[in-house]
Amino acid sequence: MGIPTDGIINPGLARRLGDFLDDSGVVTYYLDLSGGGRELVGGRFRKTSGMSKRERRFITGFMDRLDQLTGLSFVRTDSKETALVDIYSLRRYENRRVIGSTFFTPNGYDVTWLDRKKGKVAKKEGATIKHEILHVLGLDHPYGSGFNPDYTTKDTIMSYNHRRRYFDATRSDYAAVAELWGA
Repeated sequence: MGIPTDGIINPGLARRLGDFLDDSGVVTYYLDLSGGGRELVGGRFRKTSGMSKRERRFITGFMDRLDQLTGLSFVRTDSKETALVDIYSLRRYENRRVIGSTFFTPNGYDVTWLDRKKGKVAKKEGATIKHEILHVLGLDHPYGSGFNPDYTTKDTIMSYNHRRRYFDATRSDYAAVAELWGA
């Protein structure tokens, strides 16, 4: 079934990313490997968890997939100062119901997720990581509401209504990304 792409595309979010990009279309991203410390994330100091090799491979694999689908080029950098997108796993959020968040910063984005599996990428964790990265690219919750009762994760990974066995970006999600940033 899916969802129409206009139901998950947020032109304002996409425009924000576009404002950061030059003609090269390069999106630099940084993976926080330090872990255990306190980092300035989303304007506040937060305890980070670092990332396992498995988590790094998962994220870089998704970035590679987005690279293939779009006219953008996703390039990993070792410097959070020069990266447009900084990605962190966190030990906890202030609000216990939050499992991921994308923060807008003056220099780009901080993408975060709650590291429940300590280095493993559980299905729901992987879905959260992809969901947050897709916010950076201009995708939003179904018609502006994560809990929109008409849609589940079977339709779009941008839904908060989890449907068993559906923990991946859908055709609708990839179509929306291609519509915004296609080659």
